[in-house]
Amino acid sequence: MTKKLFILGVIAIPFTGVYGFLPLGELQNVLSVYLFLVTMALTFASRLHKQKGESDLHIKRDATYLLPKIMLLTLLVIGVSFLLNFSDIIHGEFRGRTAIEKYTTSTMVVLYGFGLAYVSYYLGDENSWREIIMWPIAISVAICAFVAGLEMLSWFSAAAESIYMPISNIVHMIDYTENHVQTMADMADIGRARSVCYEPPSLANFAGFAWPWMYAGFRGAKPKAKPLYLILWALCTLLILAAWSRTSAVLLVGNILVLFLLRFVYLPPKTPNPVFYKATSAVILTSIFSVVAVFMFNIDAMISYVVSGDSVSNITRFASMATGFRMFLGHPLAGYGFGQYGFHILEYMPGWGYYSWEISTWLVTPTAVWPPVFSIYARFAAELGLLGLVLWIGIWFGLARSIWRITLIYQNATGQMLLLAYPLIISCYGVLLSGLAFDSLRTPMMWITLGLGCCYLHDVRSRLSKLHQI
Repeated sequence: MTKKLFILGVIAIPFTGVYGFLPLGELQNVLSVYLFLVTMALTFASRLHKQKGESDLHIKRDATYLLPKIMLLTLLVIGVSFLLNFSDIIHGEFRGRTAIEKYTTSTMVVLYGFGLAYVSYYLGDENSWREIIMWPIAISVAICAFVAGLEMLSWFSAAAESIYMPISNIVHMIDYTENHVQTMADMADIGRARSVCYEPPSLANFAGFAWPWMYAGFRGAKPKAKPLYLILWALCTLLILAAWSRTSAVLLVGNILVLFLLRFVYLPPKTPNPVFYKATSAVILTSIFSVVAVFMFNIDAMISYVVSGDSVSNITRFASMATGFRMFLGHPLAGYGFGQYGFHILEYMPGWGYYSWEISTWLVTPTAVWPPVFSIYARFAAELGLLGLVLWIGIWFGLARSIWRITLIYQNATGQMLLLAYPLIISCYGVLLSGLAFDSLRTPMMWITLGLGCCYLHDVRSRLSKLHQI
């Protein structure tokens, strides 16, 4: 029952526009949340029963060492930020919402995420990866591709629209157009699909995380199943392009680049040359620092370009991120507290940000969406400061490096390359890359990646211990 519910939850991940339970905050409109919550309850109840009863040799009793450390460190950073901003959080209020309420719901998302990571860890043994992750994601991709195909046909065909609209009314209980003052005709002109997701960036985010798993399914499938996974892998790419957004561009380019580097530099079929991958790492780090430096030295020119442009969306996003980093300069160590960005936005919004009618609406309209930050880095900089930024980057970079390192050790010891390292490492960097244009922590795939990554480390470590390698 637990495994089946988890599989249904993975299939339901793209459905992010349903009506839900209001106290769940930003989680309420994500269908998979409800399936995963039941899965968590059953998993933890089952483990508690096993611990009180007879021992079960199949229960993993070690190597959860990594998850508790990450969780406790995360909660510690959130707690320190809360204590340093206690007075503001207790008394803060904006648009009829209290700061303590937002702090609580934001922290609840993190607790839910770690709960999902634990469930993924306990269910993800080495014999069940295909059953609990690859097949369900394949089904989700097929559903998204089918609905997206109908959606795009409906832009040009009345017959297709008559089929698509009833489906859309079911999967889009909360309509994208309600919060974005945009008609379906406008969306057709833009040419961006959203399929069963709430909005196009959500589709791009899901397809971006599904992409490496479909690649792994193709590489590891039996000959008869390879064409199916190849089609689904291609459909992931097409969905990212159909949902064209900043998120999709970043994820698609990032996925392709990381896959190329893994395949030919860091984890090729044969043992990689240490000199080659160390030199490549130096080039990558130099390039990253160079891009950041160029951006910082040309920030004024970029602001002028954005403000003088025709895109209100660009002004909205750039101003929101700038506000987050201006908050960081005010409280650089631990920020203003988790979930507190909206309560200080008036104080730090740059004057040119008001050229965006979207921002003006968020600041004065009680029923408008809560002001987003549009980047997890700008959000953590504002809310958790340097502690939060270092923590977030360290989690995913550290997990990717640990998976790569232990896979390399196993490859050297056995001559075999473990294919699952590919989607896990690509997904870790996918989390880091998607954060450039996405500020939410509710995305299930990031927490599933965390749990499965820790599970992978446990399983490979167990294999190596049997070979007396560690």
